[in-house]
Amino acid sequence: MEHQKQQSSAEASQNPPSPDPFVKEKPVTTQDLGRIVCETKDAIVDVLVQHIDEVRAKHERIDSAYGSPVRTPESSSPSWRPMAIRKLPTKSISKSATHHNELFSWDFLRDLLGGKEWSPGYYFNCSKDCILPTRGYWMVNLQHEPFMPHTPGEHGAKLTAFFNETLSGDGHVPDEVNYKDTPVFVSADGGKMYRYVGKYSQKRYSDKVGYDTMMEHIPQSVLKFHADQLAQVGRPAWVTECLRNHFWPKPTYQGEIPSGPSYSDAKDNTAEENSKAELERGLLSALKSYANELKEWEQSSSLKVNLLKASSILEAFNREDVLPELSLRLWWEYLECVGYEDDFYDMLVNL
Repeated sequence: MEHQKQQSSAEASQNPPSPDPFVKEKPVTTQDLGRIVCETKDAIVDVLVQHIDEVRAKHERIDSAYGSPVRTPESSSPSWRPMAIRKLPTKSISKSATHHNELFSWDFLRDLLGGKEWSPGYYFNCSKDCILPTRGYWMVNLQHEPFMPHTPGEHGAKLTAFFNETLSGDGHVPDEVNYKDTPVFVSADGGKMYRYVGKYSQKRYSDKVGYDTMMEHIPQSVLKFHADQLAQVGRPAWVTECLRNHFWPKPTYQGEIPSGPSYSDAKDNTAEENSKAELERGLLSALKSYANELKEWEQSSSLKVNLLKASSILEAFNREDVLPELSLRLWWEYLECVGYEDDFYDMLVNL
């Protein structure tokens, strides 16, 4: 019996079992275990990387279809620009400008250049002692204005809801010339430190931002910022007036207007005199009615505009243009780079 076991063992060693046709790999040996574990880990990593790439590609396709700006870092220059900016030729500036990375604090620039904020981001100094020939300059936060220039020589565009059309004495309000060859400073850290990016002019009038562009290309955080600014307590009086006239327009006079011979020709005809008196009474009544209407509008609109919330403005951004309840659209202010002053930059650095 023992002899038969030894003989069977010898035959088994001489004739190993035939390999399974469904198993392509070699049998696992002890010395291969470490290598197999490593290969298994590598395979898992490859699968995870492939999954991440697929998810990223899916998000990019969604962003491309719907224009979602959420995943674009707001501190970086956006790939999309308004058409008017894309059409502008590239401005050639000095090579040294690309190496001018000195930053200036908000307090330093405001103390040096002076003036008051005429509109969001634009400062105007009506004093004759202003060191700027144009007496105006821009200081903008790129977190809230992602389409403004990020580096020297770039063209850009600023978003605004309303324009300050306040009238004042000669020289106390900016004129067209004060928006030409104007220095621009931009901040990438939330408004603490600013970089000089060149001189800019507004050579093209503003365009209204359409609904598609607002929803596809303008980050929601930017829209919320503008809504918060418009609804904040203590906003400039001219902004309040613009909001009131936009959402609750002043009523127009619909009564009679003095015209014709009855008001211009003095005749002795009794019938014409009576007709003239009747028209004058009608005109006076219409004017009194309009005055009362204006008084009611003044009280009602003042109350409503003071209760206006940022959420209501955001709803107006999303509202259709044709609805009776008014929508609100932003405007583009185009800034074209017209030059870069190395001497001006050196002066700022050496102060």
